[in-house]
Amino acid sequence: RNRDGYSRDRERVGKAAEGTDGMTKLLPMSRFVKQIKDGTHGTHERVDSGVPLLSAKNIFNGRLKVSSEESLISHEEAMTITANGFPAKNDILLTTVGTIGRSYVWEDTEPQPFQRSVSFIRLEKKQNPRYFRYYFESKVFQEQLGLLTKTSAQPGIYMGDILKIPAPLVEETTQEKIVNYLDKKTSIVDKMITAKNHTHTHSYQSSAKRLLRMPCLGVEVQL
Repeated sequence: RNRDGYSRDRERVGKAAEGTDGMTKLLPMSRFVKQIKDGTHGTHERVDSGVPLLSAKNIFNGRLKVSSEESLISHEEAMTITANGFPAKNDILLTTVGTIGRSYVWEDTEPQPFQRSVSFIRLEKKQNPRYFRYYFESKVFQEQLGLLTKTSAQPGIYMGDILKIPAPLVEETTQEKIVNYLDKKTSIVDKMITAKNHTHTHSYQSSAKRLLRMPCLGVEVQL
């Protein structure tokens, strides 16, 4: 499809998310979040056989990457860390120490131990975690994270500051429409980027950024 076709698609998605006055209402993230916690702050003995202790380095581009080289802790330690029930299925994982702003929706029914470099965001019942993960990847959200990041030996952002970041108030059905639209478009882009002709990767990525803009939300999803 040509660029005009994609522009019309973006316009339709945009209008669906706007209020009757054509404006999208913004509320602090605290209005959408039921609970927020982070990973363990403790020091845990490493073992030769056990459970991987994951961190921000395992979250990348909406995916969780776990290798055979991960640090392992005992099953007992892992159970202690995850006794609070985090992360649970559909929690959003957000990297908040070191590398700031990468996200992933937890898909497993069982929790996994993480270090404090990852925060777990549990949304209120009618909020779509996949929609908010796309929002977390947007330019506007990433810029807010940058402004709120505390610089020291290792950059970090407080969980309380995350809850202050504004987010668009969008109906549940509209969130689902936006997710379906972006899932479809990013799937197309992923296939193009992984195509055998790698010489065109840069142009594909440029096209992807044009596809994934939602003007009504002030959002541009960054790949």
